[in-house]
Amino acid sequence: MADPMPDHQLSLHELTTFHYNAKDDTHVSSGNTISNRPKITSYNSNDLDPNYDHLKHTSPDFQNDDDNGLRSVQSSTIPNTLSSKDREKILAPIDGGFLAWRFIFLSFLVEGYVWGIPLSFGVFLDFHPYSQMSSTMAAIIGTLCTGILYCIGSIVLSLMENIPKSAVYLPTIGTIICSGSFLAASYSTNAWQLLLCQGILYGIGGALLYYPALFFLSEWWVVKRGLAGSIMFAGTSVFGLIIPPVLDWSLKKYGTPQTLRGLGAAFLIGMAPILPFFRGRLPVSVRRRAPAAPTRKYLKRPIFWAFTCLNLLQSLSFFVPTLYMPTYATSIGSPGGIVLGLFAGSSIIGQLLTGALSDHYDLSWIIGVTSVASSVSIFVLWGHSDGFAMLAAFAIVYGISAGGFSCLWQRFAMIIAPSEPNSGSLVVYFATSRGIANVLTGPIAGALLQSSPSTKAGYKSLVYYSGSLMILCTIGVSIKALYRIMKN
Repeated sequence: MADPMPDHQLSLHELTTFHYNAKDDTHVSSGNTISNRPKITSYNSNDLDPNYDHLKHTSPDFQNDDDNGLRSVQSSTIPNTLSSKDREKILAPIDGGFLAWRFIFLSFLVEGYVWGIPLSFGVFLDFHPYSQMSSTMAAIIGTLCTGILYCIGSIVLSLMENIPKSAVYLPTIGTIICSGSFLAASYSTNAWQLLLCQGILYGIGGALLYYPALFFLSEWWVVKRGLAGSIMFAGTSVFGLIIPPVLDWSLKKYGTPQTLRGLGAAFLIGMAPILPFFRGRLPVSVRRRAPAAPTRKYLKRPIFWAFTCLNLLQSLSFFVPTLYMPTYATSIGSPGGIVLGLFAGSSIIGQLLTGALSDHYDLSWIIGVTSVASSVSIFVLWGHSDGFAMLAAFAIVYGISAGGFSCLWQRFAMIIAPSEPNSGSLVVYFATSRGIANVLTGPIAGALLQSSPSTKAGYKSLVYYSGSLMILCTIGVSIKALYRIMKN
């Protein structure tokens, strides 16, 4: 093992990321960890909040040895034409207060609506016309939708940064597109029509609605952004717990066309009332174009590609069980909607648990342990399930062990760019790689099913494929060693 690095060669962010004490070569718990480090916007903190001096001494953001990032954060992008009293009138408090908490509640709803529906797509596969399609085509509809949601986030965020006023209108446009996509899908009779409506159009509309929430989050929350983000992201799992059984019931009772029309109506009714209140803290009149984050230089670092490949590998494995859990449940006489709901519910625990552990334990070992647990659950519980009890156990264990992996993305970004205040922008690349994996999962899994001599053998192929990729993710344990070698 390489000799420990001297403390002076590591920044505070680097030391706390791996919780490494170079003096005694032990892992330690740190209060100033990366996971509770709030993201920083490019706005002048003095202009954004009168309590900036207090934040400067209490937030981990301001306890960095390297002041370069802080100075870049403090560069003003808000006009100085406003007096202090005017600023106090137009800017609501951050990290608390009615408006900040209202925004988090609305973001929770947006997160749940946008992501909960496509992640429940597997329920549709047992019903006409999806059941009449090839397994590859049917799977592509769902994976393409979520893939687009992941992949075009960088485009939407870039649009809002360069044309700030667009953030006001994009959620409304996205809501109309999403609702209309379900309505159009209800009249679709061919696979390509469903692919266009339920796959492509919904993915684009969902991205236009969802990414303004992330854009506004950095305005409303600074010190407590970890808490705020956890509440927001839990929307996917909470709605994912509710939507699958409701879809299963509706599809059985009313059929696919009526269910799709109901989804379109529910989306519009659920989102329309909150759109007037779904806005950022900064008025458009004082929000200027933010400077581009200097992330290109970090894309050349081997550690970036190590994390990107790890994320891609985990995602290629992760989406297979989530996509085929409902159809497999139906094939053994179990309710697919309930099984998928159990997975979504347990994912809430997985997200909270992964986030909490990352505050106190070495990141590389968290990756290793969760990867092994996920792989074992796939091989043992899913691979040998022949009834509802074992499949339900798999859904719960898999949700807890694999469901929180994306919560580590911010930590990845801080390891890659420990002294960069805008390192959070690197998360977009991890989301993109996850989206690519999501799109590839459909045709790969569909091909494995079709190439097998029987349905049972096809599911066995999925088990071997997904479980093997997940066990390969244990290479994440070596990332810490790679990081230290590069620093030396």
